[in-house]
Amino acid sequence: MQREVVGALSHAELVDLVLRQYEELERMRAALAEAEALIARLEARVRELETRLGLRSSGKGTTNQLQSARARPKKPRKKRAHGFSRLRGVPTRRVVHAVDRCPDCAAPLAGGSVKWTREVIELQTVPAEIIEHVYIERRCIRCGRRVVPPATAVGVVAGRQRLGVELITLLVVLRQVGRLPIRTIQWYLQTFHQLHLSVGSIVAAVDRVAHRAEPLVAQIREIGPSRSSTRCSAKAPRRMLSAVCCARTSMPPTTTTRASSSGVGRMCCEQCTN
Repeated sequence: MQREVVGALSHAELVDLVLRQYEELERMRAALAEAEALIARLEARVRELETRLGLRSSGKGTTNQLQSARARPKKPRKKRAHGFSRLRGVPTRRVVHAVDRCPDCAAPLAGGSVKWTREVIELQTVPAEIIEHVYIERRCIRCGRRVVPPATAVGVVAGRQRLGVELITLLVVLRQVGRLPIRTIQWYLQTFHQLHLSVGSIVAAVDRVAHRAEPLVAQIREIGPSRSSTRCSAKAPRRMLSAVCCARTSMPPTTTTRASSSGVGRMCCEQCTN
C-alpha cells in the first residue's frame, strides 16, 4: 500500500486496517504451522520407506548409494513422428480479465502479467444482410451524356433475383448435401439468421441451380461408366447425377418423381432406385 493512500485514511479506517492485517497474520501463522507439521510427517514417512528399502544403513555407504541412485542416467524419451497435442487456433477476439481492486484492502490495481489463457470456440448468430445496390446516374461535363452503371453484380447475385450467391449456395448445400427438408431449411434461416423465405422461393432457388447444372449432367451421362467397370466407379456418376437432378425436381433421391421434358427427372430416380 502506498504512503499517500495510508495517509488519507481516518483513524477508524487505520484501526480497521491494522485489525485485518493482524487477522491475516494469524491465519498465515496457522497455515505455516500446519505446513511445518506436514513436512515433518512426510520426512518421517520418507525415512521409514528408505529404511524398508535398505537405503538407510550405518556407515558411509548410505550416502554413496543414494547419490548413485539419484545420479543414474535416465533413458532418453522415444521421439514421436508427430505430436498428438491439440493445436490452438488463431484468436479472432481477445477478452482480458483483471481485478481492479485488491480484495483485502481495496487498493487500486494496475499493470500485471499474463498468468494463464483459455481458448473458447463460439459461433455467432449473424442476421442476414439486406444490401441495397444503388445505381447513380452521372452526367459528363464535356459531352453532356448521362451514364448509369450496368445492372450487373458478378459474384454477388445471379440473374434477376434478390437472393445472393452465398445464400443460394447455403440453400443448395443444406438441401442436397445435408438432405434437409424444405421446411427445416426455412426454420433454420428464420431461427439463426432472422430471414424468412417462403417454401416456393427456396424451391425455385434450388431449381435454378439445377437448371444451370444441366450441361454438366449431360456430360456425365455421355461419359458415364460402362457396365464392365467396378461397382464403386459406377456409383460415383450416379450419385452426382442424383444430387443435381433431384435438386431440379426438389424431391429426395429415393422418391419417384415425374419425368421432365428432357427426361432428367425420370433418369434421376431410376439411378437412385438401382
